Amino acid sequence: MGGASYGGSAFGGGVGTFGGTGMGGALVNQGGALVNQGGALVNQGGTSVTQGGALVTQGGATVTYGGASTLGGATGAGGSTTSLACGTNLLEGNLGTNNNWIGGDSASTADNPCGVQGAIYGFSDGTSCTVPTTLCTAGQCCISGATIVDATYAAYGCGIGVSLNDSGGTTSVKSAYSGTATSFRITISGTSAAPIRIIFKQTASDTEEAPYEEVAGPGTYTLTFADPTCPTWTTTCTTGGPPFDIQVQVAGGDTAGAFDICLTELTPL
Repeated sequence: MGGASYGGSAFGGGVGTFGGTGMGGALVNQGGALVNQGGALVNQGGTSVTQGGALVTQGGATVTYGGASTLGGATGAGGSTTSLACGTNLLEGNLGTNNNWIGGDSASTADNPCGVQGAIYGFSDGTSCTVPTTLCTAGQCCISGATIVDATYAAYGCGIGVSLNDSGGTTSVKSAYSGTATSFRITISGTSAAPIRIIFKQTASDTEEAPYEEVAGPGTYTLTFADPTCPTWTTTCTTGGPPFDIQVQVAGGDTAGAFDICLTELTPL
């Protein structure tokens, strides 16, 4: 018999405004023509810009740039973002001051690393832990507390979730992941007396049961979309599709004991 696995609400916002002057030269926007004078590219006005050879349209002019692909500035819920390819840990270079958003402008796919855009959030049964105000710092997201034995599984535990395809904004809409990755590598550090589950949510609902894989404590695990399975005690669970969210849950109900875990890697492959 296992406990329920629920997710929290997604957080996030629209893209911020970029400004400033490039290193080594000014970037000037003159009536729609983009002029780069020997410096780093700066995106003005919030429009998403990709370096590294991609075509950029601003004010009607199409310009091609070479060099590293980097976006700077405030985005989402206050974090900074870097355009990253598949195979790169999304927790590196994507956690800014408010630490809870991966990806940038919801209207653009150019700044969503490997197709991922969404909130990082904590969730709790209200008994096993308190979700910290600052969930993520220095490239890791952590939660701690203590599970209890509960035959009703109302005390189902606590965890950390990541929305993979979230529109952001004041009325965010979650959708299934639509990027090119077919698996994710997930690294969990710390300790836990209770079992740890990696959950691939198949809907946007916070109440519908989702498939999971119970892992042997903290460590590094690579899961394809088909690897998590539904528990035998549920009739509402489906499997195999691209997930809406990925969650790491310390499962309460069966075991009493302290836990202190961190999500340190989420790499689409």
